[in-house]
Amino acid sequence: QQGEIITVGGTKPTKINVRIIAATHRLLSQQIEQGLFREDLYYRLNVVPINIPPLRDRKEDIPLLVKYFMQKDVTEGSRQIDINNNALEQLHDYDWPGNVRELENLINRIMALYTNEVITLEIVKAELIKMKAISNTISNKNFNISESVENFLNTFSIDVIEKLPNGIYNEILETFERPLISYILAITNGNQIKSAKLLGINRNTLRKKIKDLSITVYKNTKN
Repeated sequence: QQGEIITVGGTKPTKINVRIIAATHRLLSQQIEQGLFREDLYYRLNVVPINIPPLRDRKEDIPLLVKYFMQKDVTEGSRQIDINNNALEQLHDYDWPGNVRELENLINRIMALYTNEVITLEIVKAELIKMKAISNTISNKNFNISESVENFLNTFSIDVIEKLPNGIYNEILETFERPLISYILAITNGNQIKSAKLLGINRNTLRKKIKDLSITVYKNTKN
């Protein structure tokens, strides 16, 4: 308020000259009415408001954003790849409920999980299907992982079960572990500390699984 701060452990105020850029996807006027956001803070931040429409209303920006996110990943340690026009058209047709962050997450994941030189329509379609499934899962408050696995196993017939090889327990676990770990590494940009925390395992265990399951990790060179 006075244009000064007191550092941790300090005793005297220090003059500062800063500009604050704040963003939100919520209606702060409603948040204020509900007592969820301080009115005085709102007026201090809301000096020069800039309203940015959601990505679904400015899809002409998608190619530029895709190129930007791809180049950003390259500067952070990923390999250089391209994207074809059919894939871009598929991205244009998607509604992007998660806005720009959802697009960035998709590009990060594709660049981390695929070794293709070009992002194709098939790759984008496959990843968008996964995103929709995750979105539906999150929105379903009654979702239960155990029930979903049980329903999946119930789709096997007795004949199929009898043809399964011995040792299927470990094989199924490994089959599930690899895409799970790859996905978590992708959304954390290869940060193994964050990934281990999300997975609920220690970093050494994660490193061993990455090696044993031959998972490729594209590291962020800035970390």
